[in-house]
Amino acid sequence: MKIKNAAAELSKLQDEYKEMTAIPDAYSANELKLKEKELANKETEYQNLLKKYELQKARGVNQNQLEVKMAKENLEDTILYAPVDGVVLNLAKKAGESLTDEDDFATIHENKVIKAVTKVIEYDIGQIKVGQKVYVSVEALPDKKFTGQVTKINALPEQDSSGLVNYSVEVTIKDPDAELKDGMTCTVTFVQKEVKNCLIVPYKAVRMVNGQQVVTVLDERGQSSERPIKTGFTDGSSVEVVSGLQVNETVIFPDTVAAKKAATQ
Repeated sequence: MKIKNAAAELSKLQDEYKEMTAIPDAYSANELKLKEKELANKETEYQNLLKKYELQKARGVNQNQLEVKMAKENLEDTILYAPVDGVVLNLAKKAGESLTDEDDFATIHENKVIKAVTKVIEYDIGQIKVGQKVYVSVEALPDKKFTGQVTKINALPEQDSSGLVNYSVEVTIKDPDAELKDGMTCTVTFVQKEVKNCLIVPYKAVRMVNGQQVVTVLDERGQSSERPIKTGFTDGSSVEVVSGLQVNETVIFPDTVAAKKAATQ
């Protein structure tokens, strides 16, 4: 029955295509192309059914068994399996709509890998290296900060309308969660040096006195005194204190109206 139906449908399409080609001026080139594709797909379907039938017939399967077997195989053919692991981002068709072998059915985000692409001006690109750590902040998720690394630096320059030369840099985000979506706007911070769990004070609080770095410390009685310290890494606004201060000591400095306690970061 399946073969007979396919043969009837194929014959109908052949007649329709023959009529269309007989009066090509009545149809657009796109209509002719679509009908030709539909006919080719139906011919392929019909030939596949014939091959299945002949193969099972040669194996000695009776007609009823053959129809049941073919029905099961046809049912299996209606199930689509993704070629890779990932997340479905989009379906091209809705339930009940038809598509051909050449149509895209679904868009899959493979392996849940999220990448960000940013541009770095030529004056800074020399400081960017593949494998370099980055922090990524997303405007849509202001309370979250993601970690990643540089995975690709485009060697070809891009020039904007003002004449500024930029290079495209690709960043792969580690362990992205489900809230991070394709197309979100983000800010990428490249880490050149990083110090964790360190004692910091405001950069303005540190002064040089006789070649020694010092800060002004306020004790429990409200008395201030200078304390020599040794500093380490700075980001321009805060500075790491390697020695000379303890956590929660109060440091004061000029041009401020409030004291600042030493803190860890």
